Amino acid sequence: MPLARIDLRKGKTAAYRQQVGQVVYDAMLSVGVPQDDRFQIIQEHDTDGLIYDPGYLGIARTDDFICIQVTWNEGRTLEQTHSGIFQ
Repeated sequence: MPLARIDLRKGKTAAYRQQVGQVVYDAMLSVGVPQDDRFQIIQEHDTDGLIYDPGYLGIARTDDFICIQVTWNEGRTLEQTHSGIFQ
């Protein structure tokens, strides 16, 4: 069960946040995450709560900067999970 944490600047619409979450989910599906294995935390931050360098490594960043962190531990197969004592 991977967990995606998505941090962005406050002020985006619910539709925007939902679209960002969908893009992250689609990317995870494309690398083998099972369908419906979608666990995300989308957090908005004030200006002083999301700090980034706007030009690090020569890449221009704007206030539309998004930080995506995926915690993903290889674990048991779906069969192992479903045959466990916690069904």
